[in-house]
Amino acid sequence: MKKSIFYGCYHPRDDKDKKAGKELLPFTEQAIKYAKEDGLEGIEILPSNDLSASDGVEYAKVLRDRLDKEGIECSCFSHGLSMLYDPKQALVELKNCVDVAKILGSPFFHHTFQVSFKRDVPKDLSVYPSPIVLLSLVIMCSLGAQALKA
Repeated sequence: MKKSIFYGCYHPRDDKDKKAGKELLPFTEQAIKYAKEDGLEGIEILPSNDLSASDGVEYAKVLRDRLDKEGIECSCFSHGLSMLYDPKQALVELKNCVDVAKILGSPFFHHTFQVSFKRDVPKDLSVYPSPIVLLSLVIMCSLGAQALKA
């Protein structure tokens, strides 16, 4: 088993280094560098300010170069996304995430299905997954399987 870390664990260290005036890479790249410095072999990445889930394919190539340079693997690519408000757009974003995971060399794409508990949920939606959401999840899994075979 390889030693790996969730990249978000490096936020406090990144904040401390910024306050100390250190010149840092964009956060995800810096987290990869921290993982290498800490003797780890893998890192779990998810969309953030520097890696958009909607248009991150090009930047994923930059991250892959950083991963290769540091000798770190992307152990998992994760994304949490509510599909209640715009399931069609969410499906596009999730498909893009599968593409990003493949570029990063991740053997896994982890999606956390978020159900919103906000009071402003449209009245025509319930807290139960709608057929479109369930169909979207089936399609997403199929896309993931196809991407891994390619």
